[in-house]
Amino acid sequence: MKKKVNEKKKEIEIKKEKENKNNRESKKENKPLDKKSENRKVAIFLDKLYKRVDQYRLQGKSLYAIKLLERLVSSFPGVGKIYEKIGHCGMDLGDAMGSLRAYLTAIYFEPENLLVKLGTAECFFILGVHDHSMKLIKEVIEIEKSNFSANLLLGKHYELSGAFQKALIVFQSIEDQSDDSRYSELLCQIGECYLGQQKPEQAIEYLERSLILAPDNMPALLSKAICHGQMNEIEEAFSSVEKVIKNDPENVDALAFSAFYLLLLGKKSQAIARIEKASEIEPDSDMVKSIREEIFSKKVNHTKIVEFF
Repeated sequence: MKKKVNEKKKEIEIKKEKENKNNRESKKENKPLDKKSENRKVAIFLDKLYKRVDQYRLQGKSLYAIKLLERLVSSFPGVGKIYEKIGHCGMDLGDAMGSLRAYLTAIYFEPENLLVKLGTAECFFILGVHDHSMKLIKEVIEIEKSNFSANLLLGKHYELSGAFQKALIVFQSIEDQSDDSRYSELLCQIGECYLGQQKPEQAIEYLERSLILAPDNMPALLSKAICHGQMNEIEEAFSSVEKVIKNDPENVDALAFSAFYLLLLGKKSQAIARIEKASEIEPDSDMVKSIREEIFSKKVNHTKIVEFF
């Protein structure tokens, strides 16, 4: 009898021990993740979403990417990278003001992020706030002297002010960085500087190199047309500018220059139709007004094309 009691007692103890073990394991499984593990999980999650956003941008779906990022803001309000990506997408869509707001928020959280500083500088440049833009560019160049995007934007500042030689020096300092994704843009800018110096032969060499890398580079095509015009190669000029209009039917500069080339080719009625369309789109454009005046004048000034650039 005593033996049976002892066996029963032992059986109860074993059962209790199993229950305790199961409870311990259950608690261990339900134990909250430590901070490091939690942060790692969040980082992996966000990294996957950033990659998806980059894919959307490559597919031309930047608006969809912005909507995805904006949904993240409420869950991760202090993550600067989200605002940085929103800024990049906004620039894809041509929304400089919206991008500026996103970049400024990103700078608040990540004040030393060079990509964000450059994005902000580019927004300021587009919006005409050049002193703010230059300040940020110089901050980046102090840290990375050969930063491609910073020097590209710095050169654009000089070019815009008419300091073509100064711009060329800056552009040529990064000309050896041919692996950069914006290299075609750089070649185009160098070409435009030579064009601004009335050196169309040198300009066209760079513009054609730019177009080899990016055949749909509309600024390069338009500048190439102007080069041909300066060299009095009017048919080639007209052919280049027509490609721009085919891609962008409301490009005012292209319409105006094509009107002038049509005039030089003896097609005045077509020239009038083109310049009137340009006037409807942008009636206050000095260039459009000047070309319109030239078209309706009795004597055509063939050297006027140089003045227009």
